Amino acid sequence: MIVCDEAHRTTGISQPGADDSAFVRVHDNNYLAAAKRLYMTATPRIYVEDSKNKAVKDGVTVYSMDDETIYGPEFHHLGFGQAVEMGHLADYKVLILAVDEESVATSFQDLIANDEELNLDDVARVVGCWNGLSKRGVNGERLSITDNSPMNRAVAFARNIKESKAIAEQFEKVGRELLVNSSEGASKLKLEAEHVDGTFNVLARSERLEWLQADAGADVCRILTNAKCLSEGVDVPSLDAVLFLNPRNSQVDVVQSVGRVMRKSATTNKEYGYIILPIAVPASQDPATALNDNKKYKVVWDVLQALRAHDDRFEAMINKIDLDKKTNKTIDVIGVGGDGPTDGGNGTENPGTEALFTMANASVWENAIFARMVKKVGDRRYWEDWAKDVKDIADRQVTRIKTILNGDDPRPAEEFAVFLDGLRGNLNDGITQDDAVDMLVQHLITKPVFDALFKDYDFTGHNPVSKVMDSMLSLLDAYNLDSETSNLEEFYRSVRVRAEGITSAAGKQKIITELYERFFKLAFPRVAESLGIVYTPMEVVDFILRAVNDALKEHFGVSITDEGVHVLDPFTGTGTFIVRLLQSGLIKPEDLLRKYTQELHANELLLMAYYIAAINIEATFHALQQDTANATGEDPAGVGYESFDGIVLTDTFQMTEDGDVLDTRVFTGNSDRVVEQNALDIRVIIGNPPYSVGQSSGNDNNANLKYPTLDESIRTTYDAESSAKLTTSLYDSYIRAIRWASNRVLSSPNGGVICFVSNGGYIDGNAADGLRKTLAKEFHDIYVYNLRGNQRTAGEQSRKEGGKIFDSGSRNTVAILLLIKRSGAVTESVLHYKDIGDYLDRKQKLDTVNHADLASLDWEIIAPNAEGDWINQRDPNYESYPPIAEKGNPKAVFAMQSGGLKTNRDAWVYSSSTTVLGSNIAKLAEEYNGELARTDGTIKTIAQLRASVTMDPTRINWDGNLEGRFLKRQKLEVKNGSIRHGQYRPFQVQNVYFERSLNNSIYRLREMFPKIDSENHGYYLVGPGNDKGFSVLATSRIPDLSFWGSGQGQYFARYSYTESTAGTLFDAPEQRDNITDWALTEYQQTYGDQVSKDDIFFYVYGLLHSPEYRERYAADLKKQLPRIPQVKGKDAFDAIVTAGRALSELHVGYEDLEPYPLVETVLPGAPDDPYERYLVVKMKYAGKAGSWDKSRIVYNKFIDIEGIPTEAQEYMLGSRSGVDWILERYQVKTDKASGIVNDPNYWSKEHEQPRYIIDLIGRVVALSLETNRIVASLPALDL
Repeated sequence: MIVCDEAHRTTGISQPGADDSAFVRVHDNNYLAAAKRLYMTATPRIYVEDSKNKAVKDGVTVYSMDDETIYGPEFHHLGFGQAVEMGHLADYKVLILAVDEESVATSFQDLIANDEELNLDDVARVVGCWNGLSKRGVNGERLSITDNSPMNRAVAFARNIKESKAIAEQFEKVGRELLVNSSEGASKLKLEAEHVDGTFNVLARSERLEWLQADAGADVCRILTNAKCLSEGVDVPSLDAVLFLNPRNSQVDVVQSVGRVMRKSATTNKEYGYIILPIAVPASQDPATALNDNKKYKVVWDVLQALRAHDDRFEAMINKIDLDKKTNKTIDVIGVGGDGPTDGGNGTENPGTEALFTMANASVWENAIFARMVKKVGDRRYWEDWAKDVKDIADRQVTRIKTILNGDDPRPAEEFAVFLDGLRGNLNDGITQDDAVDMLVQHLITKPVFDALFKDYDFTGHNPVSKVMDSMLSLLDAYNLDSETSNLEEFYRSVRVRAEGITSAAGKQKIITELYERFFKLAFPRVAESLGIVYTPMEVVDFILRAVNDALKEHFGVSITDEGVHVLDPFTGTGTFIVRLLQSGLIKPEDLLRKYTQELHANELLLMAYYIAAINIEATFHALQQDTANATGEDPAGVGYESFDGIVLTDTFQMTEDGDVLDTRVFTGNSDRVVEQNALDIRVIIGNPPYSVGQSSGNDNNANLKYPTLDESIRTTYDAESSAKLTTSLYDSYIRAIRWASNRVLSSPNGGVICFVSNGGYIDGNAADGLRKTLAKEFHDIYVYNLRGNQRTAGEQSRKEGGKIFDSGSRNTVAILLLIKRSGAVTESVLHYKDIGDYLDRKQKLDTVNHADLASLDWEIIAPNAEGDWINQRDPNYESYPPIAEKGNPKAVFAMQSGGLKTNRDAWVYSSSTTVLGSNIAKLAEEYNGELARTDGTIKTIAQLRASVTMDPTRINWDGNLEGRFLKRQKLEVKNGSIRHGQYRPFQVQNVYFERSLNNSIYRLREMFPKIDSENHGYYLVGPGNDKGFSVLATSRIPDLSFWGSGQGQYFARYSYTESTAGTLFDAPEQRDNITDWALTEYQQTYGDQVSKDDIFFYVYGLLHSPEYRERYAADLKKQLPRIPQVKGKDAFDAIVTAGRALSELHVGYEDLEPYPLVETVLPGAPDDPYERYLVVKMKYAGKAGSWDKSRIVYNKFIDIEGIPTEAQEYMLGSRSGVDWILERYQVKTDKASGIVNDPNYWSKEHEQPRYIIDLIGRVVALSLETNRIVASLPALDL
């Protein structure tokens, strides 16, 4: 047998043709023969997978200690924590000494000035070490009551031998100065230091170690400095501390060094070995900003990372800092600096040298360092990383269960059919077999997680849904499903570690938040996407609870705590609203049991969220009952477990549908709760409704459900009252929630209160005018707290909108809506409105909400107008002007208009390359036709189609039109003549496949561009309800629906075309004027007979560019298409016509403009080939985010562009400037779903213009400046 101690030394690599090191050759039986090898180390060295993979490619052998083919299986493991518990090692403490640079500079100015070898940083580190070695904490207190004597022996680790020698001298110099200048009663610890390194012979090294171990007296600390030679094989049990003065790149070196100080000593009986990390900090600077200096504080993160890698207790400790905001004092942050002046003996005041920060300042630095520690050392990707593994295992479990259900044994399928029927009865008929299998898998995988998080509560034994799930899965136990989840044992163990020691309710709440937000949405993405899961910030939850309680008092003379006031959260998520209500103090202690068991209710549709909510609510109530027992002198351990019977696994919208049939066989306990809740007089409804607005792609197979009764209620109220033509958004989940809650409260003769935080699109949305009108008819008081945050805007407006309340969860406006219905009819409704304000970031908004209540906010009382506008009320004169176009109205300027091209598969039917586009279309058609042939007419319904054909977005991009075509068994035929030029975005032309079979909707564009050679031009403007500021741009190409980046728009063409009446095969379509005869008559009557339809066309374009017109009618332009007033006077009319004509010619012909003379700097090494030289990947402005220099563009790695005038950036198109659009669109982009690459360089090549993109920048700059000049020349708007 060969025993290899310090076995981490035997790791490494073996390169072909090179001699192996002696350490690596230990593994070779030909070199060192043995029957067995035993490898031992305190610090296993393991190579990451990337290194191993690279080594395989390079033909290199890697010796890594996790390779069982070399090292064999792990025979025995003894962790740091276990060794400490067994008494083999002393535990360690980490002291981070944050030394104020300014105090040190003042106190040691003479020493620093007179000693060329000393600098401020050196002195600060020694001062920190001295305080640490003295065991002095904040305000001079000892770090430990039982271990409070100063340290006598320490080893210091420096970067190299030279620094080690210098540090030894610095310890003695600075130490002497500290003793001379220390105040009365301060530590008198004397520092003695020696250096040792690997060049010393054995005798010299032994002498230094003996010197270190010798007793030098109680007030003397000896420090032996070194670079690396004392990290292994040195046994000094009486060692008190190790000092790390520089970053350490090797975790093994750090842990080996820490091992020196954890040795038990029979002579000193030490309680701890100390790890001292001195850092110099600018105490007057903001700590969070100062800690951004990664290099300066790297030593701290290096050491802590190493400890985390080798101490199995460390993760739980970091979690405690993160979640409970406190530590177990394994890590101390101690501020060292000036504590105020001391009398130097001559009547002058000098800063003290040993004293500490003032307590408040030290606390700020301590909190900042701990917060940064969580980021730097904690496992920030913990849930995300595990979610990926869980998703894979969940997919395998789904396959296993489906195989069992389709197997020869009929019993599982029969039982499952009953189970599925029960689910449908409890939730809705839209639950499929796949959904039911998913739920079983979720239960199977996550149950151990809940057991780990809440080990003190027997949740499974009490919850009716969990018991049914367990019952169904027990039937499948015979098929060994646990074999798949055995791979997650490490995950379950780590969850237990993560939850260990987290005692505060807030800490547990944060774990639950993480589990829901960062784990569930990744592990089970389809379910999360279909419902739009967003976690509600606690500040918002608390405000809603306060507001509801205040509303109850003011309008009903009761409060939440009163008997009979039933509270329902119909979309409970993780149960946060009910939990915070229990914790809020709004419920009196004597009412708590009654409220919890009888008057609090919650619904949840997602199984996992339902489990979390139930456990969370039950655990919170249990903790409150224990607190009460403790306060009254009773034994908290005697408090019994009380399940929360108010929670229901249900689809809230479905549970009140007419004719809904409940399950009476499987989930009977849950069904009973549905019946009981429906019979209650609910007085308060609170929550955060799901925000989902439907699936983003037909490939998602994830469409939202239909609710006939609820949707009919919307149709007869919100929809019927709306003047909008497109009202599909009124059936979004959050609007449905408002309608459902309204119906629930309105059904009670006593009335009630509703308070939701949700998407705030209803405040000013076009389609929501009917909702706004209806709310005023149904409720006595309406409170709207607009939290803003609409990040679908851009530029200055986006900055005004401020931070997103839901962070990354939603980019929409967020608002709190409070509705009050008293008993009796609503004869008058009062609208209370509050805008949180401009330019507030997320934290500022949450702070504002946290300190607000219903009474303290200065509500604006708004009188809605006849159109149902709440804010941005439209100009009453606007309606008197003729519309730019209106179906069925002959008194309009244009006879017709069209939406832009809506493809629903842009990546497939748009491309910079005709070759690539043709290939993409051919591939899609081949895959589609192949599926059509394979299914051979067996598919009759959409559900069958989605279950049977490929939904792989890299093969076919499905939408409703293509599904309908498939059901009709219509093949796809590729039509080569259908490739046209489309104006995809401002100044970006694309090849587009313009064909109904693969375009979702072409609206009336065929009438404007019937043939490939049909000439036309027009202007595309931002459509009503768009988040973008009003804009318009002329183009002679087919515009895309989302021309402005998102939302929709309308195209007003100069001409339309109709089929030739001659009827011959080769006749061209007939061109018709799109300006109406009515408009021509009106304008000729006003301005004279010489006015032409061209003049009117250009007049409208010029008018739509008028800044005065846009500002005056901004609210109207948000809500409807432009109306076109006539200006007073022929001169003003002519001026606008001239400007409109010039603008149109400029914008349509932008590719022919002379580029603005920008400065191009070509760096050395640029390719000679012009296509290579001017190739773009992704251009960007110079500078960095937040401070971009928009006068300069980094074009590619060879070329920089300078000299863009500031004025060019003032020409805005939607949310971006013209130049912004070039940088946004002309980059190589890969579509995430299909993997299709769109490379703008292909356009340059196919059109043989290598400088196309770089010249386009100059052309758009020139266009922007000229547009600004023309717009500035427009006359004042005198109507």
